[in-house]
Amino acid sequence: MGNEALSAVEQMLYTNVDRVVDGQELSGWQTMATTPGMDEAEADWLRSLIDPGLSGTRPLPGYPTPEQVAAADRRLRQVPSSSGTVLVHTAPAGTDSTGRTNSMTHVLVLQPGQAAPTLRTSDLWRSPGWVAPFGAQAVRDAVLPPAGDFLPGDAITLDAVTDFILQDGHGAVLAALADALEPVLASRARAGASGSAPAESSGGAKAVTVLLGVRSTDEAALWVAALQRCCAPLTGCYLGFSTLETAGTMTEVDAVMASPTDLACVPLAELEAVEARPGLVVINPDSPPTSAPQGTWGKLVAAMTSSMARWVTGQEGLETVLSLLEDHRELTPAWPLAM
Repeated sequence: MGNEALSAVEQMLYTNVDRVVDGQELSGWQTMATTPGMDEAEADWLRSLIDPGLSGTRPLPGYPTPEQVAAADRRLRQVPSSSGTVLVHTAPAGTDSTGRTNSMTHVLVLQPGQAAPTLRTSDLWRSPGWVAPFGAQAVRDAVLPPAGDFLPGDAITLDAVTDFILQDGHGAVLAALADALEPVLASRARAGASGSAPAESSGGAKAVTVLLGVRSTDEAALWVAALQRCCAPLTGCYLGFSTLETAGTMTEVDAVMASPTDLACVPLAELEAVEARPGLVVINPDSPPTSAPQGTWGKLVAAMTSSMARWVTGQEGLETVLSLLEDHRELTPAWPLAM
């Protein structure tokens, strides 16, 4: 992630809370806070992107320690749109005042317009900027943070991504992800360069939906980070992803395919029940793909992940190429690596 400050952002907090606002008692699921200037139409659209449930996560014990709460699974969903890159972060929040399971969703909208951002959104995984209170009173006291609080988390570093992607079979999986997602990212890059919306905020027509099996949301974030480190940061913003979706039934699969999510990370055990269908790619990292990638990006990623030396050289070369360009809007996913 670059050193640029997050200044042009909008935020929202959404949770289940009992509180008093201007003398009025409010209870239930509600918007707790928004940044000044957010109109009701935008707030309605952002709420439509929120899923407060966290099915598929590893359950916390009844009385978790602060360390267990901090390490708990959570969902980070990215939605590319003409309004900017939307990040929807949902974390467990313990129970509400009546004992019901609760969560806190923090929505961040990165404003469009930057031609060569240095932010890779996956670097915000477990950022201290995310509001993630635990317990009814902590939820009640939650407030929006300054944009400057969104610093890189400790989990997604270049060293962590390097160690992860060079594990046996992971290079083949990453190449398969690049191969499947290159067409949609290239299409959105062309749309962004022409000044039109890079993606339909309502989901729109997608070339493909990829289901990737994972054992935790931390593993999911590493896959997303590895893919984003194989292209320009702006290109990575065009990817609709989620670190936690469910695919245990075909109804759930249908819902993912109809959503803005291109890359959906799902519990590994749920892949067994998924039936093949047009427009759906299912990848099990425990059974890495054996066929060679067909697209340019996939081939380049396969070559770069073949050894530590090639990965390091590829990363250094990619960053050097990007630093020489003032405008990344026309770059295809493969272009920086091809140079």
